[in-house]
Amino acid sequence: MGIKTYTPDDVAGLLHISVATVYTKKNRDPESLPPTLEIEGSAKLLFVNIFDWAAERVSRPISVVPQLLPAKIEFEAEKKKRGRPSHKEKVRVHRKGEEIGEVA
Repeated sequence: MGIKTYTPDDVAGLLHISVATVYTKKNRDPESLPPTLEIEGSAKLLFVNIFDWAAERVSRPISVVPQLLPAKIEFEAEKKKRGRPSHKEKVRVHRKGEEIGEVA
């Protein structure tokens, strides 16, 4: 039985990141990726033990993770600032002497 290897495309799909990110992380932060298989004289990037590596990093199964955010987030309603008066409002102010913002 041989060693099961994974390409950067496979790892990107499993980790939901781009292939370019896999190569960047390999150079800048190799601990954030599964272990690699380095074959002497080969420049090909191959990963091994992906699922064992992932199992070590998971603190608890996804099905057990509680909802972290409420279903509906309510914000205090703030009165929106008025923008520039419309042409219609300016004409009404000019003709009738009304205040801008009053509803006719």
